[in-house]
Amino acid sequence: MKEISRLTAVILLAVGFVLANGSCSDDFDKYAESPEDRAEFSADTIKFDTLFSRVSSSTRTFMVYNRLNRSLRLSEVELVGGKNRGYRVNVDGHVGTKFSDLTILPKDSMFIFVEATFPEGESDDPVEVKDSLRFLINGRTDYVLLQGFRQNVDEVTALVIDRDTIFGAQRPTLLLDSLVVQQGATLTLPAGCRLLMANKAHIKVRGRLMAEGNPAKRVMIENLRHDLLVQDVPYTLVPGQWGGILFSEESRGNELRYTTIRNGRWGIIAEGGKDVTTPKLLLDGCMVTNTKGSGLAASGGYIRILNSEISNTLGYTVALFGSVCELTQSTVCNFYRWDNRQGEALRYVTAFAPDVAGGSYTPSSDSRLILSNSIVDGSRSVVKQGDKESGGEISLSDGSPSDNEAPVLARLTIRNSYVRARSSILNVGYNVMEADKNNPTDSIYYSVGYDLIKKKYNFRYDYHPLPNAPFVGKADPAIIALFPNDLTGEPRRTATVGAFEVKPRP
Repeated sequence: MKEISRLTAVILLAVGFVLANGSCSDDFDKYAESPEDRAEFSADTIKFDTLFSRVSSSTRTFMVYNRLNRSLRLSEVELVGGKNRGYRVNVDGHVGTKFSDLTILPKDSMFIFVEATFPEGESDDPVEVKDSLRFLINGRTDYVLLQGFRQNVDEVTALVIDRDTIFGAQRPTLLLDSLVVQQGATLTLPAGCRLLMANKAHIKVRGRLMAEGNPAKRVMIENLRHDLLVQDVPYTLVPGQWGGILFSEESRGNELRYTTIRNGRWGIIAEGGKDVTTPKLLLDGCMVTNTKGSGLAASGGYIRILNSEISNTLGYTVALFGSVCELTQSTVCNFYRWDNRQGEALRYVTAFAPDVAGGSYTPSSDSRLILSNSIVDGSRSVVKQGDKESGGEISLSDGSPSDNEAPVLARLTIRNSYVRARSSILNVGYNVMEADKNNPTDSIYYSVGYDLIKKKYNFRYDYHPLPNAPFVGKADPAIIALFPNDLTGEPRRTATVGAFEVKPRP
């Protein structure tokens, strides 16, 4: 009897549901038919920014709303260009280019999804690609514009450079896997050259890499995607989208000028062996930023970082193990906001890194670090408890099990620099300015990843100092004279520490 009662209840509920929906459908069957009865659209233009040829976009979504008390019939929805222009649409779950007699119920809405994959075009310059969705409703026509830009690319799966080679700069190169420069070979990237790196892509240099950018035409080594991850956040702001660059131990004499390396799992790894006298790597006017590992990690080697920015990393921003490094007129800043940071902006160890995981550090008697007219700053404040201090953005070690800092101070030179560090480090320098809590970062730098108006993170960074920054006018003039233009090519008007000239907010 209980089972019969349950069955009866289910049947009665089902009948009630059908009757209820039947009465509702009577209302839904009444269509708004006046030309004045129109739909509303959540957007009048769907933008895709720049897409590289044959590379699919992320999906854009917009809504069609029926604000009326009656159903609204969409007599026709048509992708005007059909399949010819590279756009694809999904209208209320249906894929195609033309749809008829669609209904939006009263006070309801319809999803429309749009994607794009542009074919290669005749011009290597970015070319605008337009289309539109046409809506015919009650005899009236509305359009939603689809807009994007196509950029032709040369696609390479994997590449081995075994002789001196110069890449072209006419169109970007899309690298799907590894690029290896063999020992004895030199790869030159001319001004304006762009390498677009897919997820599995990385660069390994056994020979030599020369990047010859200039302020007007930088060399770009970056992620493939340039459309939006989510609203207001393009993929150009997202770390960890490709590998990085590795200079192996036998590689020597690498020079990167006015080159941007961004959004990798790491930036640059330089394996220098035990040699600290032969030039390993020069960064001049470079920007290495937004990585899920270190920005620059070097073991051994002679490293020069001039007029450059290394910034915003999950791991150490700059990590040096037994190297000789000159950091001059540069900005090392870490206000990474994608995750909890795992290292300081600057890590300096006066010993070579172990050859294998878990191995011992090897002392380097010649290791040196010289900071001149430079900035080392970030979100890790110095914590003071009585006479003891901890934290800050510089950590030092001799590589011993006790992680001793004292012997390292003799290897460290800091002059005319702005650093967030403990007193023991500040005291070894000349004209060293302390970054402390009394100087909020949003009053020092143009932008540190936070929108001051909207009060939310926007992941956009600009380390140009504001006019009242404490290090403006405090640089060594003799060093400033060696760098008449800042990292962006802007003439230096003030003796300002770091890679950038002063930039006031509007």
